Amino acid sequence: MPIEQFETVLQQIRSFQEQGEWPPAAQLFAEHAAGLIDRLPAATIAALFAPFPSSAIERLPTLWYLAGLVNAALNQATDAERWLGRAVEYYAGRQAHPERQAWIHLELARIEYRRDDFAHVQAHVDRALPLVAQMGPGSSTLQAFLYYMIANL
Repeated sequence: MPIEQFETVLQQIRSFQEQGEWPPAAQLFAEHAAGLIDRLPAATIAALFAPFPSSAIERLPTLWYLAGLVNAALNQATDAERWLGRAVEYYAGRQAHPERQAWIHLELARIEYRRDDFAHVQAHVDRALPLVAQMGPGSSTLQAFLYYMIANL
């Protein structure tokens, strides 16, 4: 996605936030999280997440997912693991959002990789593989991340 489109997405997220429309703001952020995190500084991502009130974060699984990704981008592994673990448990229990589940497992694999815990890296990659496979060819960024993690094992 070109940077101009990211600007539009950022403006839409901020507009929802200014109106106190937390679920649509979270949903839009989550839909574009991978691209935003990949292309923007971690401080910008954290600033985009900051307006969400703790009451919304506690009740919206989409915000658990985003809190985990933001904390991972900020290299706050313990908080990232807590939020990502909570989100993946929720999504897996409802067989929902396989793309988010895959991203979560790959982000957790990256955290474990930094710790040189290759057994846990492999476990997360193994969980991500079938999730990525069921999504088909439209998930090229996710597939690239998966194969990158496999190559690093």
